[in-house]
Amino acid sequence: MSNVATHAATPFPRIPLVGAGLLLAVTIGIVLVSRLNNVPTEVPMDMGPMVEARIIVFEDGDKNALLVKDASSGETIYTTTTGTDGFLRGTLRALGRNRKREGGSRAEPFTVSRWENGHITLTDSVTGAKIDLAAFGATNVAVFERFLKSSERGKQP
Repeated sequence: MSNVATHAATPFPRIPLVGAGLLLAVTIGIVLVSRLNNVPTEVPMDMGPMVEARIIVFEDGDKNALLVKDASSGETIYTTTTGTDGFLRGTLRALGRNRKREGGSRAEPFTVSRWENGHITLTDSVTGAKIDLAAFGATNVAVFERFLKSSERGKQP
């Protein structure tokens, strides 16, 4: 005879199991209806009118530097150094992947814009993607805000 005790199998309670199944079914149903009816996945935010914009391009410089240039004048408005500006470089890498999928080149411009509500956006001229930089915090907003002409003068419009 064995000393191992046998335990009767206790069934899992039905109510939580049915509730989880219903929640999953409702979630899938909402997503399916939204996709089939072209419901936008983003809530558009009214930023008011654009107050200021600057079209910029990025070029490689010496020793892994990144040059930020005014697209209309060709003037270099900012130069990074190796190991700095991680947010700027990361943003450009992410947008660059999307550009590559669309067949665009790295040399095509971006637009940095200030809106009436104070938000700063970066718009890709190739893909049309517009990033509201406020989502990344004030420090990262400042990375792109410095490319606006009003920031060069030390004041906002």
